[in-house]
Amino acid sequence: MAKSLQFTLETSDAMQLLDGLKARAEEWDKTAEIMETGYAADDHYFALECESPKEAKQIGQHYRDLVVNIERQIATQIA
Repeated sequence: MAKSLQFTLETSDAMQLLDGLKARAEEWDKTAEIMETGYAADDHYFALECESPKEAKQIGQHYRDLVVNIERQIATQIA
């Protein structure tokens, strides 16, 4: 079983962390799109390395799940 960790961050740092995780999820979504269509809507974007569009989508979803988990924990502490 995975071991849980606890961090203490300033609120602004936690928000920066969430922004980074959201951006990473979007990068994986773009990677899946490129792999599926062969086309990048943004000419300056390069696909991340993975085996398939399915894997890229799964990784992106994992990042979104992390965001939701952290946002829930923040909400319980701020309320």
